[in-house]
Amino acid sequence: MICDTNGCESDACMHLSSVDNRHVVESRSLCDLHASVFLGTIDKASILPSVLPAELQFFLYLMVLNQNSAISHFYLRSADGSARIVLGSGYIEHANIATLLATQTLTRPPTHQVLVNTITSLGGTLDKIIITNYNYDTGVIESELRIKSNHTKSNLTIDIRPSDSIALAILTDMPIMVSEVALRKLVAKEVVDRESERKLGGS
Repeated sequence: MICDTNGCESDACMHLSSVDNRHVVESRSLCDLHASVFLGTIDKASILPSVLPAELQFFLYLMVLNQNSAISHFYLRSADGSARIVLGSGYIEHANIATLLATQTLTRPPTHQVLVNTITSLGGTLDKIIITNYNYDTGVIESELRIKSNHTKSNLTIDIRPSDSIALAILTDMPIMVSEVALRKLVAKEVVDRESERKLGGS
């Protein structure tokens, strides 16, 4: 496959899908150079205010898959557009979410839909999907499902991967909540990563 950029004959290795309201609105396949140029126009680091609410709503707006490394990145933007975070994952997770975003009707329910159906069948209501923390030492982004039991009125918490959080948010038309703690840590991590990339690029 050749890069979609006019006049470029390089092989496309980066596949980008712009997402709005749980639908892919534009897809493009680019070479590494033109993908970097495109991302540079939209991929701006967040500058957070000193005071933030305890939780912020985020929505998926871009997916990027590197076919050479089979690494995917999901770009999430806050509802007010003031902040964004990037979550890394793999090819399988990317393919699962791409399937959920597609418009075709599936003959059998995908795994994430089975989870939603199970919660409902057991008398629960999915109340919140939230990224709660980022662990600097392990590099793990912690996220949870918050479920209300309609029978006992109790609240349940289930540990879940961030990529699964994105899939469930798409299926249920819910925002992904991000705690202030997690947001500040993820933005700080990005600052460090960008500085490291700048130094490597200058060496």
